[in-house]
Amino acid sequence: FVDVRDHPEFAAGHIEGAYSTPLPDMIDFGVVSVFVQAGEDLIPKMLRLPRMPIIVYSEVATPFSRCRAWCRWLLRAGHKTIKAGQVRRLRGGIFGWRHRNGPITRPVESGAAALHAVPAGDANLAERAIAAA
Repeated sequence: FVDVRDHPEFAAGHIEGAYSTPLPDMIDFGVVSVFVQAGEDLIPKMLRLPRMPIIVYSEVATPFSRCRAWCRWLLRAGHKTIKAGQVRRLRGGIFGWRHRNGPITRPVESGAAALHAVPAGDANLAERAIAAA
């Protein structure tokens, strides 16, 4: 998962394992710089697994959402290792993910992150969200 919201929004709560790559940072500093800052394993993972879908989300998924703009910007930048079919938007954004009781990592009082559990019946929530994208 790739979260394209701003850093404070990401810190307030995000999908477990998501990488933070805000659209303004991508425009200002470039794809590679932002991907490296998001996580040292992001670029190697994308190169090792070229068929792995990249699920992009923002707060909500609308025709004018940040995730749609991020996808268009990335693909128009002409990045050769990322194919158009590999990039998908999360239906409903993180708002929809929360509504479907998807797991969210949030800070706790001590400053550490905590994962809120997924109900047992929703174990395949990520797969359903990808399929719906």
